Amino acid sequence: MLNKIIVNSLGLFKSIIFNPARIFQNIGKGKYDLTVYFLFLVSALITFFKSFSIKKHNINFFLNESINEILSFFSIPQIKWLITFLSFILFVFLIRVFCQFLLKGCNKKELMVCFLSISSAGILLQILFYILQYFLSQKSVYVLSYIAFVWIVYLSIIAIKNSQNASYMKSVIIYIFSGLPVILVIGLTGLAPFLLWVVSPVLRY
Repeated sequence: MLNKIIVNSLGLFKSIIFNPARIFQNIGKGKYDLTVYFLFLVSALITFFKSFSIKKHNINFFLNESINEILSFFSIPQIKWLITFLSFILFVFLIRVFCQFLLKGCNKKELMVCFLSISSAGILLQILFYILQYFLSQKSVYVLSYIAFVWIVYLSIIAIKNSQNASYMKSVIIYIFSGLPVILVIGLTGLAPFLLWVVSPVLRY
């Protein structure tokens, strides 16, 4: 079983880069279910362990000490990690709701597996940016991280399109309306928790 997961993981890494539409179609057939769940777990563990290298910020902006303590608690990296992944679950739930509303139906399992599979791209980006920071300027890495986030958005829209047999326009609308509440609450990381602390402040909680 482990060998199969490794082989499927390598295939998924390759396809998510060169032919994401095809991999989303294959995922819908249930071929990669176990591999997708495994890679999502790996992506969650990568960002969780990375959280221990992030400095906690103590908040002292307010006169009320209770408010400062509450905000300081939520600035704990491990708490940020938990909230971000919970927000991602909310994001996927909202996508299901808008699919049901706009498309008059939702293939829930296929949508979930397709979205979780995008975490494989997150794993690749975490590795890539870890290496790039040693060779490129901080500004260059920041610019590349913005491009990386746009790529994740593109993959997400393709995932909606292929899992629900929707048009590009409706897929974009579903993504935007589902993502806006999450962005307002937690920021962009709620849409892609596997990019936590990848580099750019724009992708940080």
